[in-house]
Amino acid sequence: MSGPPEGAFSLVPILQPMLIAQLIPMFFVGIVVAETCTYFRSFLGKDRWPLVSFVSFLAACQLVWFGLSTYAFYDWTVTHWGDAAHLVKITPEALWSGLMISLITTGVQCFFARRVWLLSGREPVLPLLIVAISLATFAIGLYEIHGWYSFDLELASIDKLKKPSLALLFLSCIDDLLITFAIAFYLRRAASTPEGPFLMGPLVKRIIIRTAETNALTSLVLILGVVSNYVKPMKPYSFILQGLSPELYFLSALVSLNARNSFRRRRRRTTYEFQSAAASASAGNGHPAHGASNATGQTGKTFHIRRLRSLKKQLSGTSVTEGIQVTTDIDHAVDQNSSYEHATPSHLPHQNALSIELQPMHGLAA
Repeated sequence: MSGPPEGAFSLVPILQPMLIAQLIPMFFVGIVVAETCTYFRSFLGKDRWPLVSFVSFLAACQLVWFGLSTYAFYDWTVTHWGDAAHLVKITPEALWSGLMISLITTGVQCFFARRVWLLSGREPVLPLLIVAISLATFAIGLYEIHGWYSFDLELASIDKLKKPSLALLFLSCIDDLLITFAIAFYLRRAASTPEGPFLMGPLVKRIIIRTAETNALTSLVLILGVVSNYVKPMKPYSFILQGLSPELYFLSALVSLNARNSFRRRRRRTTYEFQSAAASASAGNGHPAHGASNATGQTGKTFHIRRLRSLKKQLSGTSVTEGIQVTTDIDHAVDQNSSYEHATPSHLPHQNALSIELQPMHGLAA
C-alpha cells in the first residue's frame, strides 16, 4: 500500500459528501423499479412507441447510474480502502454517473417542456426556452466531465470546476421554476371548476399528483441545492440535494404518467353515473314504458337536469395527466326545450355515455 501523498487528508471533507452522494441511488432504486414496472404493466401496448421508448431510455439511464454509483462506492470503500493515493482522484465511474444524471435531467425537462407546449395551446416560445436552457445545462455537464479529465481526475481541482458546477445547478433551477410556474398556471386556466378532473380524489393523492405534474418538488430541491452551495459548499447535505434531483426528475415523470390510471377509473365511474342519470331522466320525461305521471316526470326531469349539468362541469376541460378532451351531448339534450329524449342511453355512444376522445400522444404524454 502506497503512502499518503501530501495534502491527501485535507480531502476528507470532500470525500465524505461524495460517498454519501453515491449512496443516494441505492435508496431510491426500489421505488424507481416499482414505478417503472407499474408503467409498463399498465401502458405497454396502449401508449405509442416514442413514449414507451422514452421511458425505457430513462429507466436504462437510471439503472446505469445506479450501477456506476454502486461500483464507485465499492471501489472507494472496499477495493482501495485506506489507499490514500487512490482516494485523491475521482473514479471514472463516479464521473460518468454524472453523464447519466445529465441525460435524465435533460430528458425529463424536455418531457415537461412538451407538456407546457400542449397546455399553452401549442405556443412555442416558453417550451423552446425550456428546451434551450436544458440543452445548455447538458452542454455544461459535458464541459465539466472534460474539465475533470483535463485535470487528471484530481479531487484537489474541484475548486477550479466550481463555476461550471454552480452554473449547471443554477440553470437547472431556473428551468425547473419555469416548468413549475408554467404548468401550474396552465392547469389553473384549464380547470373549469375547482371540482375539475385534475382536483378529484383524496387530498393526499391530489397533493402528490399536483406536485409531480408541476415538477414542484424538484424545483424546491434544486433551490435548496443552490443556496447550500453558496452558503456552505462541499458539505454533505449539498451533495445529497444534488444527488436527489435526478431521482426526483424520473419519479416525477413516472408518477405523472402512472396517475392516468386513477383518472381512467374516475372517468368510468362518472360515465356510469351519467348513464344512470340519463336513464332516470328518460323515465322522468314520461316515457310510456315507465308509466310516470306528468308531475313526477317534471320533478324528476328538473333534478336530473341539475345532475347532468353537474357531471358536465366535472368532466369539462382538459385533463393534463391523460390528455382527455371531453365532448358531450349534454348541452344538446338540455337545450332542446329541456327534452331528455336525446340523452337516453340509446342515443349515446355504445361504450361511453360521454364521447371521450383520447388525444394522440405523439412522442410524449400530453
